[in-house]
Amino acid sequence: MTDRRLLVAALALGLLTAQPLLAGNDHSHDHDHKDDAEAHLSEKDGVRILHAWTNATDGESARIYMEIANESGQDVILLGGETDIGASVALMGAPIRAGEDAPLPLDPFPIAAGTEMDLEPATLFLMIEGLTRALAEGDEFDMHVELDPIGEIKIHVAVESANAREHSHAGHDH
Repeated sequence: MTDRRLLVAALALGLLTAQPLLAGNDHSHDHDHKDDAEAHLSEKDGVRILHAWTNATDGESARIYMEIANESGQDVILLGGETDIGASVALMGAPIRAGEDAPLPLDPFPIAAGTEMDLEPATLFLMIEGLTRALAEGDEFDMHVELDPIGEIKIHVAVESANAREHSHAGHDH
């Protein structure tokens, strides 16, 4: 079995065992998100995208991470995205062999109704190729995530430090 097929099989298994979304979110965190809720949460037709972020970089590409909660009542398919600050946005998977860094392009990925999927550094992410500018810690930019049959969802992406492993507001819900 090829590395790509192993990755897809492992990711599919993870989605099949995903916990259904919990009702009632915990809002116990130490900042007032009324002013910045729009920056952390985007929603369309029951699909919620939370805490989109990337690492600071002066390279030609950036990996975009986020939490996607499908409360729409129907399965959706993550197709990719687009942004004005890059040439293309594609769904990618982290390599599964130790010592490799090149991400693997992936086919559109299903997100079952009533589940959530996290795009994280060691799993799945959207990759912007052909960046038109450097991304410095504290920067922000907009992009669109494409989900079938929902369509585009506009999200706001925060740029964290170059060595960040999670969004600075990770660990709480909106």
